[in-house]
Amino acid sequence: PSIVFQYFFKLKPKFHAHSAAGIPETIPNRMERKAAGSTYSIGGNIMAYKVIQTRDDCIGCGVCAAVCPDNWEMADDGLASALNETIEEVGCNQEAADSCPTTCIKIEEA
Repeated sequence: PSIVFQYFFKLKPKFHAHSAAGIPETIPNRMERKAAGSTYSIGGNIMAYKVIQTRDDCIGCGVCAAVCPDNWEMADDGLASALNETIEEVGCNQEAADSCPTTCIKIEEA
């Protein structure tokens, strides 16, 4: 099965590496690391993410600020506003994007 198939059906990838003790370990694929909110790539570099909001589509429901108060607030005009547009961990920002009824929040690799 393809990697995408494995991701959606939660099958373990068939690639293995050996730990320092010589025990085989599954290497998580890129999609699994991203879904888990990992900030590290295979090479160990810190990854950054961009929070993209289309404010024209925001209806001011406040769901993003409720599920992710660390990075979202309701501005004086009644619309949501991201406190940081570049983040190192996806964290609750992905939940905010998934919960937005107008899908005006996107999370992308920087």
